[in-house]
Amino acid sequence: PPFASTWDTRSASPGQHTVAARAADAAGNIGTSPPVAVTVDNSGPTPALITIDAMVNARGSGTLAAPGLTTPNSDDLIVAFVSHGGPSAPSSQSSAVTGGGLSWTLVKRSNTQAGVSEIWEAKATGKLTNAVVTATPLVNGYSGMLTVIAYANASGTGVAAASGAPGGAPDIYLPGVSPGSWCFAAGNDVDQAVARTPVAGQVIQQEWLDI
Repeated sequence: PPFASTWDTRSASPGQHTVAARAADAAGNIGTSPPVAVTVDNSGPTPALITIDAMVNARGSGTLAAPGLTTPNSDDLIVAFVSHGGPSAPSSQSSAVTGGGLSWTLVKRSNTQAGVSEIWEAKATGKLTNAVVTATPLVNGYSGMLTVIAYANASGTGVAAASGAPGGAPDIYLPGVSPGSWCFAAGNDVDQAVARTPVAGQVIQQEWLDI
């Protein structure tokens, strides 16, 4: 656990339905959850697909300022992906994202190894013109990368997780991702950064082997 399942309600008739879950263990024992009544209503319009309106990137040492972000839409979801090097002690590095006239909220932080990787989000209330977004590390003097992406038709961030390990390829578990969602991640490997080859269906947006 946790377990998740999806149901395309377009295959069901409108109105009330009953949903239950059944699970079996290795010994063949079967358990069934109490039934839950749900109402199917497919009359609404098909949700618009998520797209990337704009993306900016900054690399360097210390505080990072991404170049001006300009968006064609007025209600984009703005997400900042931050990776900073840092001291080897766990939880000793972090960042603060500000700027663009936006109210930023930390979605997830991973700093159990050297350095830190973070995801921050903000919801635009108007079109952005040359908005400058800044990531300020707690401990200066280390390399870092900041990527800011503006998403159209995205209501917000959903499932988020953090992971860290002393070695090996990046790996993380995201349970219960809603259909139609996109999955993005930020990471760092301070002591042994190598170029990564994504698996089928995945794309590297930005990569810098300095971190």
